[in-house]
Amino acid sequence: MSSLPCPPGRWPRFSELLDSAMEVPEAERSAWLDSLADGDADVKPWLQRVLGSAASVHTASFLERPGIASDGQGFAAGDEVGPYVLESLLGQGGMGEVWRASRQDEGPHREVALKLPHADLLGGPFRQRFARERDVLATLSHPHIAQLYDAGLSAQGHPYLALELVSGQPITEACRATGAPIERRVELVCEVLDALAYAHQRLIVHRDIKPSNVLVTADGGAKLLDFGIAKLLRPTETGEALTQAAAHLATPAYAAPEQIVGGPITVATDIFAVGVLLFELLTGQRPFATPPIGPRAAPAPLASQIVDADAAGLPKGTRPARQLRGDLDAIVARALTLDPARRYGSAEAFARDLRRNRQGLPVSARRIGWSARAAMFVRRNKIGVALGGVLAVAVVGGTAGVAWQARRAEREAARANAIKDFLLGLFEKGDPRGGVSIDRMTAKQLLDSGADHADAAFAGQPATELELLDTLGDIYDALSDPDRSEAVRLRHLQLARQLYGAADSRTVQSTLKLVMTETEFQDEAHALTTLEAIREPIFSYYGDHSLERAQWLLARGNALRTTHGARQEAMADDTAAIAIFGRYFPDRPEYTDAMKDLAGYQYDGEEYEESIKTDAKARQIEAARGEVDAMEDLELQTDKADQLEHLGRRDEAERLYRAEQAAAERLLGQDNLWYTHLVTGRAQLEHLRGNRILADQLYEDALGLKYVRTSRAGMVTSLHRSYGAALAREGRAREAIPILEQALAATRLNTHDEPNVRRTEGFLGDAYDQVGRAAEARTLLKAARDEWIAYGPAAGVQATAARARWARFLETQGDLNGAATEFQATLELPRDAPTAQAAMAAAGLARIAVARGAPQQADAFSTRALQLLDGATLEYDVRYRVDIWLARAATLLALDRRAEAKTWAAKAAGAAAQYDAPESPQLAHAREMVLKAS
Repeated sequence: MSSLPCPPGRWPRFSELLDSAMEVPEAERSAWLDSLADGDADVKPWLQRVLGSAASVHTASFLERPGIASDGQGFAAGDEVGPYVLESLLGQGGMGEVWRASRQDEGPHREVALKLPHADLLGGPFRQRFARERDVLATLSHPHIAQLYDAGLSAQGHPYLALELVSGQPITEACRATGAPIERRVELVCEVLDALAYAHQRLIVHRDIKPSNVLVTADGGAKLLDFGIAKLLRPTETGEALTQAAAHLATPAYAAPEQIVGGPITVATDIFAVGVLLFELLTGQRPFATPPIGPRAAPAPLASQIVDADAAGLPKGTRPARQLRGDLDAIVARALTLDPARRYGSAEAFARDLRRNRQGLPVSARRIGWSARAAMFVRRNKIGVALGGVLAVAVVGGTAGVAWQARRAEREAARANAIKDFLLGLFEKGDPRGGVSIDRMTAKQLLDSGADHADAAFAGQPATELELLDTLGDIYDALSDPDRSEAVRLRHLQLARQLYGAADSRTVQSTLKLVMTETEFQDEAHALTTLEAIREPIFSYYGDHSLERAQWLLARGNALRTTHGARQEAMADDTAAIAIFGRYFPDRPEYTDAMKDLAGYQYDGEEYEESIKTDAKARQIEAARGEVDAMEDLELQTDKADQLEHLGRRDEAERLYRAEQAAAERLLGQDNLWYTHLVTGRAQLEHLRGNRILADQLYEDALGLKYVRTSRAGMVTSLHRSYGAALAREGRAREAIPILEQALAATRLNTHDEPNVRRTEGFLGDAYDQVGRAAEARTLLKAARDEWIAYGPAAGVQATAARARWARFLETQGDLNGAATEFQATLELPRDAPTAQAAMAAAGLARIAVARGAPQQADAFSTRALQLLDGATLEYDVRYRVDIWLARAATLLALDRRAEAKTWAAKAAGAAAQYDAPESPQLAHAREMVLKAS
């Protein structure tokens, strides 16, 4: 294409119009050109020429703009520019060309995106701007910003920038193509904001954020491109001229109002552009039909009001308006405020609100009241924050908003006002008995006083009292006050029976709420009694497929879960509930609650593959409803990592542990239970692999966390249990004993955690055995063995490991017959695949055969132990190898095959030196065996 001269001084306006034109569909560009104002008549012919040739110009994701004629000195494939050879044109735009190029000199050999300005731009302020871009990019090094590798002049004096070659799709296209859910889109925008925050801290604004400048790469991350019109916030001696010349250099559809009219450019300019981008990602369309300029410009609509799931490419079956309504609407609206002073003050603040919204936390963009904050707290009930007075004050601030959100419409106005007046009266008058003045009472005491006097306050108004008691029950649940919660729920149930009768659905719901409270606070026996009291109405008055039947089954399964020997019964109830919910009430939250319970039952039964699948299905359903937040994802993925570890898929587990540890730190920081649990999981995994030094470091990291040092013992029991078990396994029993004793005492306080009581008993029994405390070891090891067999599964890994530990203790105490019986039973249990526990049992039988003078029998057992060990994956500690190799060495020594015995003994000693502490009894035994075989 021949060159067409640009009118003097009109490059900035041409560039602005060209970018606008490229946002217009090709079929509508002719009409768009005709609509240009008379003031742009001088650039109109040039725009027509460029747009006419745009279809023939190759463009790519790096810079999706049309080709622009130069002055005849264009570039071609094979040209050398500095140390680079041009390979193919990636794109052209108002400011220059971008080529795929490779470095050919002695520098680092890599492919780059080589940015070259048009020859028309090489003079005056544009050359200065290009030089400034080089300096700006040279200061930026961030994982979500395209890296500048090199900059300079070619032999012909042509400036170039060698940038990271980014392969990916514009963020809007990538999200549409993959059907990314809202949570994923928000996280990508957070990555963009992280990159901007980094640049803003270095006094640099981007000024041209739009989809083609934000790519989603193959690894799923966002990458911000093209700081070519970035403005340094710090004034420079040429800054004013550059600012004026580039005042309009942006894409109008994404430009802030102040940018379009040439006003001051600040970080708020980038905030606005990201707001437009986020709006488009969430709704499928842009917030403004025309750039919002002037005092009469209309604000952006709420995203939830115009969202188009199909246009946005959101997953089918989702309800995006519901997800956007409320805080997310408020966040986007604040970013799109036309007044720069009212937008977010920083990219960090914008990202922080987005992430807090995903966690169910209050956000700064929406000044919500105490009642709404309290409701949000109750919804995410797992965060261990002291709620005390906050919830009580929340009641006063608008209790009708906390507990009546889902109530029937006919009960709203009169009852809410009556209860509000009652609660306000508490805070105005203090103790109704007159014994304590208001200024000397805590909010909790006032709340308790109201609960105590509800009957008197609402005499003759039982329906209104029911509302109050239901609210108080929710608050006491959130306050973890089981006595108060159960008391008000019992009174609620009594009133419901009086008003509606035992079979009424409202009475059933009251009963189920009481059962939930009793189960949550570990009064399962009473919960089962309460459920039995309504079995008859449930099964007589409600159909086989009723909601009440499903809820009753779910509640009973929960109450049975910690009952010894009732796992299968609980699982059957839960499965029946899932069938009803799934077919008749798939939108009820209890459906996925029941599925998560089922995953827990499967985990308890060592059905880890099925547990992973059930959890994933529940997650899929919740995602389709738009109900998954970052905390729920964290919980699910943490559980999955644990399940993968049990399955022996340790590389997958490690990757997931690392990823979720980073997520926990990003969401919550380091001082919390989730982060502690993830570091503990990694430490345990590395210890099982034999990486003792790394495992010890991870355990020390976890133990050094402020959360661990200041928490109640019960909150970090899993860390102490895991660490104590690791110490015992590597031969540091004396250090392990006090830690495991503390863990066992804390675990026994929690009736829900009975399986971990058995685990801890086994670990502590082993440690006692190592230091010669045989009587205490006998008691704990036998108890753990009997419990696992009784409440199993009896053939599961945990039960067989407990049996093998018990048998090994009997062997060391000289009871060879008892040990042989236990080892043999363990070896003969039916199983689908070889296990390390079976290999240990075979090794134990080999040692007993050697002790009895039967080396041929020992040979058969030790050979089998090696075969089983080779195929084992589940619950596999590499230290098992040492025990089994020593059994093989002892067998060969008994067969007088000393050279082979020494080889196995030396192999065991080398492994023990790597896996165990220097004082380990097993290491000492291995070295003795080497000497015996020498």
